[in-house]
Amino acid sequence: MTKKTIRINLLPALTLTFFIVALTGIMMMFHLGIGGIKPLHEWISVIFLILCIIHLALNWKIFLVHLKKGPAIVSIILICILSLLLLTRGGGNDRGGRHGHYGTGRGFYSNHNR
Repeated sequence: MTKKTIRINLLPALTLTFFIVALTGIMMMFHLGIGGIKPLHEWISVIFLILCIIHLALNWKIFLVHLKKGPAIVSIILICILSLLLLTRGGGNDRGGRHGHYGTGRGFYSNHNR
């Protein structure tokens, strides 16, 4: 398979997996999940990540050119700061977490440490 063939097929695959990950993520955020939403979200996310890595490898030189520009650097810094804030402060309560849906202390680990 040539690079051109891969590039032609990569964009529709990336677009489709992006929309599936986005839609299932929003559904999970608003607790609109149907039985298989979480596994679908997780597995399609893995496929999306693999496709992104392939896309990045095929376009590495162009990516480096974009990194040298100011707006790209600002965007990367802002996304990293937002990600760190959400990781450290939390973006919401997970079900069954330490202070989540089931209340304080009734998470996964408290049930298994008895």
